[in-house]
Amino acid sequence: MLLESIRIKGFRNFESSIINFNKDTLIIGPNDIGKTNLIYALRILLDRSLSQDDLTMKESDFNINNISNELSIVVCFNSFDKKDDEKIISKYGKFRNNDDGRLFIGYKAYRSNEEPYEFYIGDNWNIVDNPLCKIDGRGYTSSIFLAYLDSSRSLGNYLKTSKTRMINRYKNNRNPEVINNDKEILDNAKINYNTANMQLEQISYVKESAGFISSKIDHFGEGRNNVVLSTVDSFDEFEKKLELVSFVDGKKIEIGGDGRSNEIYLIMWIEEQLNYAREKRCAILFAIEEPENHLYFPLQSLVSKYIQQNLQNYQFIVSSHSPVVFNDFNPSSIIRLKYGSTNKTVVANNGCCKEIIEPFYTFGFRHNIMTNEMFFADSVLLVEGVSERLLYSAISKADNNILEKSNTRVIQVDGVGFSVYVKILKSLGIAFTIRTDNDFIPVKYGTGRKKTKYYLGGLLRLISIYEDFSLGNYIFDKDKFKNLTQKRIPKDLKSLFKDYVKELENVNLFLSKVDLEYDTYNSPLKETIDMFYNGKGINSNDIIDEMRKSKGNNMFELLQFIPDEKLKLIDKNTKLGRPLFNAIRMGEKHADVQ
Repeated sequence: MLLESIRIKGFRNFESSIINFNKDTLIIGPNDIGKTNLIYALRILLDRSLSQDDLTMKESDFNINNISNELSIVVCFNSFDKKDDEKIISKYGKFRNNDDGRLFIGYKAYRSNEEPYEFYIGDNWNIVDNPLCKIDGRGYTSSIFLAYLDSSRSLGNYLKTSKTRMINRYKNNRNPEVINNDKEILDNAKINYNTANMQLEQISYVKESAGFISSKIDHFGEGRNNVVLSTVDSFDEFEKKLELVSFVDGKKIEIGGDGRSNEIYLIMWIEEQLNYAREKRCAILFAIEEPENHLYFPLQSLVSKYIQQNLQNYQFIVSSHSPVVFNDFNPSSIIRLKYGSTNKTVVANNGCCKEIIEPFYTFGFRHNIMTNEMFFADSVLLVEGVSERLLYSAISKADNNILEKSNTRVIQVDGVGFSVYVKILKSLGIAFTIRTDNDFIPVKYGTGRKKTKYYLGGLLRLISIYEDFSLGNYIFDKDKFKNLTQKRIPKDLKSLFKDYVKELENVNLFLSKVDLEYDTYNSPLKETIDMFYNGKGINSNDIIDEMRKSKGNNMFELLQFIPDEKLKLIDKNTKLGRPLFNAIRMGEKHADVQ
């Protein structure tokens, strides 16, 4: 059985959305976008731990744009297995769709009604509008339920109670031989333990401390002053007193720290939920929020892999802010939530979709922790290499970290080609800006290939993206810029070139005057750059050529010299600054993808 999709109308962040799931699903998106609300919508229908109060909607639960008196949530299940889902099929099979076997469960809540909410079950999305599909309560959760682990889990309290439950479960499953063996061990331990306690009570500072308490406790009445300091006076229910400890260099160390506790919590919680599902013979799906909490990068990946390995036979949904966790999921299993231009929550591609797989495979080895940052952004500036990334990051830092504040990332494509990145960004609903060099690419031709023609690589690169991704309706004549006899734009094409550049900039595709080094030198930073290189004995006429050598290292060194007040001169009105500030503007406004 598989949770296929959910339809949410008028609930919290979601005005009207249908969201698709996979067997394993990762939900990503910025803070307050609705990741927890999406999971809560599932919980309303499937989490047996929710109370009646939890199921009654408050005014704040209704979407701000919802003028209706009601909201609804419907989930769709498919792929039922005759053996594994026998209990569900026997109870609710009559409600399934005869054509495809799908089962729909719905919830409707009202702003003001004698009955604040209702539940439905049937064979199509419209069950909440059909009174014949109405059912009393959530009895179906005895056959199918959602196990939910929140991000703000109380580690200490859970570990104590879960530890005792786990011990008792193994204790109750013992055979007679094991029971007798345990009794013999326990009897011997009691003798030794009581003897040790009596000896500890006679240690001078222990005895004197207990005597002081005894002398003072007389104030509360006679017969209360027989006080000793001891560990335990019996072995009754000793299991409750056991603590989780770890061996370090042969010594017992009590486990502390939220990181290690989080690992143990997850292990015990998963086992506890699976054990319940086995005992009750019911179907279970898991929702885990931010499993990376309190863990550094390598452990984030290990925890993510632990979930996938131990729940591989079950459906699970994970929400995360971690690029490391993102790396462990199939691209087709991503639900990305983003803000639309009207600040409502938008679900890219309606959730999980197969169409995203192809560009990710082309992306190949570049799918890593660094590039994964862009999938959590509202806007991305794609640049050619490390020099651009260093420069724009420095401008952002000088201007009060404007990249981070707008949830915008600068990503270098490193000669891969922008199209692969654009395919992925568009499929996930992430706005993008591109800046590339205005480079002339030489092509040898003729007898012995001694002649050279040039094509305008940067311009044609951006035109291809414009056309391939239908970013506008402008008609370009690319052939005019493919066979240039000189490494410059002919006079008769300059006006057309300017028109092309203007149209491309209208859709946030930016072309350098020449390249990054030329544009940087011929910017408000020129005077400062002259000072830096003149101080190294380099003539002003040679500075651009020097900057082009070992580009990344030179840019890094130069940026250490340029003060913040100078970097702030690169603003939205400069050619160098426009790609950055357009990307930031789109991030701030949560722009819809072109």
